[in-house]
Amino acid sequence: MLGHDPTKRLIVASYGSDLAVNLANDCRAVINSPRYKSIFPGLQISRMKNTESEIATTRGGFRLATSIDGSLTGRGGHIMIIDDPLKPSDASSDPKREHVNTWFKNTLYSRLDGKQKGAIIIVMQRLHDDDLCGFDPPPLKWSDLNYVF
Repeated sequence: MLGHDPTKRLIVASYGSDLAVNLANDCRAVINSPRYKSIFPGLQISRMKNTESEIATTRGGFRLATSIDGSLTGRGGHIMIIDDPLKPSDASSDPKREHVNTWFKNTLYSRLDGKQKGAIIIVMQRLHDDDLCGFDPPPLKWSDLNYVF
């Protein structure tokens, strides 16, 4: 996404900060690879912001890595990617599933800029009937969002 449009703001969340940082480091390695640079020469990582959790572009875009419990205060994004929001070992825990679903409804969704043009991408295995993919957050409906299965 950033290769095609370096102005896009991406927020990528995982169940834990360790996984979020690992995925951010993998993304940075891809962006810094010679092949990626040859395909997307317009993407330049800013020297002002290149940390473990955030990569900013010279055109105002970024990729922010966070966890379900991480802060998003004051942050917004065009694309929200949720990768493994729940550990398989936590799937049978009602409080842990509810925590993820509440975080989505009350925190992440409110940070999506342009609800009709933005996107939320969830990458996960189905773990429970009431996991994030089975959750239909009132008053929101999955059908109100643009999504692809």
